Amino acid sequence: MNEEMAVEKILNNNNIRYWEFMTISGETNGISVWNGKIHEIAGSATHSFSVRILYKNGWGFASISMPFSRQNIEETAKKALKNGKISNQFSKRNIKIYTGKAIKDFAETRTKILPSDVSLEEKVHLLFDYDKRVNNDIIKSKFFSYSDSIFEKKFMNSEGSEITQRDVRVVVGTEMLAEKNGRRETNFSKYAKTAGFETTDNFENEIDETEKCLIKMLKGKNVRGGNFPVVADGVMTAVIIHEALGHAAEGDAVIQEQSCLENLIKNKISSKIDVIDDPTIDGLFGSFFYDDEGIKANKKYIIKDGVLENFLHSRETAAMLMNNKTHSEDKNENYAGNARAQGNSIPLVRMSNTFIEPQDYELDEMISEIKDGFYLKGSRGGEVDIVKGTFQFYAKECYKIKNREIVGMLKGVSLMGSIFDVLKNIEVVGKKKYVSLSPGMCGKGGQNVPVDGINPPVKIKNVMIGST
Repeated sequence: MNEEMAVEKILNNNNIRYWEFMTISGETNGISVWNGKIHEIAGSATHSFSVRILYKNGWGFASISMPFSRQNIEETAKKALKNGKISNQFSKRNIKIYTGKAIKDFAETRTKILPSDVSLEEKVHLLFDYDKRVNNDIIKSKFFSYSDSIFEKKFMNSEGSEITQRDVRVVVGTEMLAEKNGRRETNFSKYAKTAGFETTDNFENEIDETEKCLIKMLKGKNVRGGNFPVVADGVMTAVIIHEALGHAAEGDAVIQEQSCLENLIKNKISSKIDVIDDPTIDGLFGSFFYDDEGIKANKKYIIKDGVLENFLHSRETAAMLMNNKTHSEDKNENYAGNARAQGNSIPLVRMSNTFIEPQDYELDEMISEIKDGFYLKGSRGGEVDIVKGTFQFYAKECYKIKNREIVGMLKGVSLMGSIFDVLKNIEVVGKKKYVSLSPGMCGKGGQNVPVDGINPPVKIKNVMIGST
């Protein structure tokens, strides 16, 4: 390829151990309606490329948002090489890197309806139809949004890989505010998938549920905190697993001694559960075919039967930690594959679709085993310290469980504690039929990438509940 020849011309240097060249082109479109009026219609297109090199023990990176031309590519490659040389001068590390065979492939998202085949007018009318569904005087503000993106990435590296992947993602969401007798509450929901316009199917039902729940929230009472057994739905479970466990399992955090999981591989850290990160699941928001270092997406066990089995890796962290035998001995497993970047940025170790594997408990069974506790649904975010392994998360909905039955809604509820305590206190895990999707954008190092989970509800026998 012409681009590869231009890069090789500059990087033909015995001290360059590895290089990557990535081009990204595509567009994003967004529409929003607020209180029955158009709030925004916007679109953007991007054409950019980047070069990343490993010069001795120094990484060099450069990117540019300009048309592809031999001159631009050569100048960007020269800048990356210069940055790598300077980085090497000050490097105190002995960088190792995983390398493999060359891959030649083309992959694209499976869609039923390409967003580009649906007119802008139809997308606008869709949001207005959503708006008309909510017709309650208690709802003082209603916001509906739609966005789609189609991007093509082309990746080449010094191994000889040439990979093209086309990603299509669609997001549709709502946020509402209700007010009555001086009380205000908000509620929100969204569908987000690596798929086409069909993502919007049945979102009307989600809007109805969001409105009904919001009206109930206005009657919610304050919670009295303490240690209680809880049932967490799939969304709250996803937040616990993603934020408190998943980030601590990212290989770069381990290498930087910023993870509470350091030195715990092959140790039992939870009850008998399996926690998986799997970017290969068709349609989920965090799915991809290849990561941004050209490694084929693959399923990994973070926890298996309660034992910490693996960390998530880039090429570098896989080589550095695998050489220290900090993983299972399965030689067929590809440990790299979780390096992801927002656009043409430096790839970082990131999760994809992270979740607890479902087991065999009915939701009603979980609730019927609690005499005095709580049922937590959804999430409003929270805080986590992956060094200490502590967290505090805020539930979107909370229901009191009394004498084995749900007796009413509460408001302003948080879940807090140690990730190790929570993992060990998970008593039972729900069936697959109860799994909840939890799509979102995960931030790290100033970058945001799509993530998801398909978590079942879990019953935790003892956890701290607080009031917000």
